[in-house]
Amino acid sequence: MLAGVRVPEELYLSLVDDGMYRGSYLRALMLAGTVTEAMEQRHGPAWWRDGAAGVDLRGLLGHGLAWNAERVVAHLGYDSLDWRPVLRKIRTQLIGEMSGYGGPNFTTRAGTRKI
Repeated sequence: MLAGVRVPEELYLSLVDDGMYRGSYLRALMLAGTVTEAMEQRHGPAWWRDGAAGVDLRGLLGHGLAWNAERVVAHLGYDSLDWRPVLRKIRTQLIGEMSGYGGPNFTTRAGTRKI
């Protein structure tokens, strides 16, 4: 038990660091990529501005440690945790930035420019 937080029995190794950290970090990236892709599909590219997306996220992540990553992505309609959404995001950003389109905008009082 961590500071009053109940941890499901199947996660007993989740606090192991050293070599396990990299695997956990990769799983977190895969989960984030899948959730982001699902939110974009459901709520559009500016999903983080949509209140309905917030409701979806609270419903999805409000279970805390009771739902593991596989259960979250299954709830979103995916078969399993997958690395392809992360690669699609990277590819989209790289292509956009290399071609002069896409990528983040930086707005100042002088105007907007690509960074």
